[in-house]
Amino acid sequence: MSESEERIPQSEMIVHEKGSLVDAAEYETVAMAVVGAVAAAEGVSEISLPPLYDAGIDPDALNELFEGSRTHVEGLFSFTYAEYVVTVTSGEDVTVEAHRTV
Repeated sequence: MSESEERIPQSEMIVHEKGSLVDAAEYETVAMAVVGAVAAAEGVSEISLPPLYDAGIDPDALNELFEGSRTHVEGLFSFTYAEYVVTVTSGEDVTVEAHRTV
């Protein structure tokens, strides 16, 4: 298994009733934290997931929104990716919850 295919150990995630919480500071970028968190929730490698672009998310814009010195925001941003609701907060936490349709 190559380095990019390694699974994220469950010990790196905090599981809550509402979903999984990942600290984006543990990743190189916020976009990588999103993909890593969803991959861990699914129990698959990051490369097996579709690109963020397929969910209408520009990874560079997401990174700039939460990491950029000019555009850093206070608040949160939620979107659906790979059948999960992903929420990124200004504290750079990434929460992943299973997407449920009613």
